[in-house]
Amino acid sequence: MTRPSAIVEVLNRIELDADVGKDEWERERFRRFAVVMQWIQVGELARRHCEDLELPKGLPPWSGLIGFRGVLAHSLEDEIDFERVRLFCGDDLRNYRETISAITDRDS
Repeated sequence: MTRPSAIVEVLNRIELDADVGKDEWERERFRRFAVVMQWIQVGELARRHCEDLELPKGLPPWSGLIGFRGVLAHSLEDEIDFERVRLFCGDDLRNYRETISAITDRDS
């Protein structure tokens, strides 16, 4: 499996795991951390993809995923805006998935 395909797979899992109401999201600490860890995985997959292909830094869509990973991976629990993470699991996630799926389709 290519790294972009793996990213799409993890994005699909994130969407499922984050698909709860705000109250449930706030109550379920383990769910929030599972979603954060998956976003970190997506960012790391994106970083390694760029490294493998020697892509320039700052190249969308990879740079956004790598940057989000950096913020989450280097933040303490009380520094993470979990509501922002939850919102990022909506349109932002779908936009990244659509873009990366198109890249995957084009390259296959």
